[in-house]
Amino acid sequence: MNYSHLHVHTQYSLLDGASAIPKLFDKAIADNMPAIAITDHGNMFGVFQFVAEAQKRKNDDGSLKVKPIVGCEFYVVENRHRRSFTREEKDVRYHQVLLAKNETGYRNLMKLCSLGFIEGNYGKYPRIDKELIEKYHEGLIATTCCLAAEVPRGILRKKESEAEEIFKWWLNIFGEDYYIELQRHNIADQVKVNAVLLEWAKKYKVKQLPPMMHIMWNKRMPMHMIFYCVLIQVKNKQHQKQKILVMMILLAEELVLLLPTINFISKQKKKWNCCLQMYRNLLTTQMR
Repeated sequence: MNYSHLHVHTQYSLLDGASAIPKLFDKAIADNMPAIAITDHGNMFGVFQFVAEAQKRKNDDGSLKVKPIVGCEFYVVENRHRRSFTREEKDVRYHQVLLAKNETGYRNLMKLCSLGFIEGNYGKYPRIDKELIEKYHEGLIATTCCLAAEVPRGILRKKESEAEEIFKWWLNIFGEDYYIELQRHNIADQVKVNAVLLEWAKKYKVKQLPPMMHIMWNKRMPMHMIFYCVLIQVKNKQHQKQKILVMMILLAEELVLLLPTINFISKQKKKWNCCLQMYRNLLTTQMR
């Protein structure tokens, strides 16, 4: 059976994805994947390079070795226009993967992405809402996405009947273009969510999709964890398990090499330096 990754984060998912687009296609070809998607967080900045790299890799008959599928993992909120929040009433954002299945879908994907920045941007998040999704869903494929999406969160935090109503809203909008996305990372919440989703898949005859990818090889996991710890603002070793810290230490020097490539994230540099110094100090302690 052919397998293709349809929920993929590249380096354009800042501090989350760790995959360079050219290497992504090389890996897809090596694994005999007929297609691969790009679904970066809130943006489509990597799409042109993504499609261009696919065009560089063709069979003898001129066909593409790997079909590029353009998508985006959006931040969905209740009201994209709202800008004022409190500690009690936070900006609740849900993740949502949308994939273009034709030219109409691609145009709607661009529209949603643009409006996320123009009308819904708050802090560092380009946000859309269900009003926009109802208006620009034609030609798009949607999934139940990850644990940060509305349906899985509903399963975990609300009554199952309430979560099912949320599920049905998405199903009513996308119909046959709505898929259950199963992710298996041995996380307790994920196991619970998958069990419920599989019940609904049978009940509503909804098709299923395989899981996502943030990194291409297991050996790159330490670097991905460095990205993640910067993202969540790790400041001392008590914030993460020792196992994660050890992986980071092993690639501390590689982190230095990466810094020049992300200088444009000026606000993050102080966090990177803080993390790097912490790992170096810990490494020195361990070697004594």
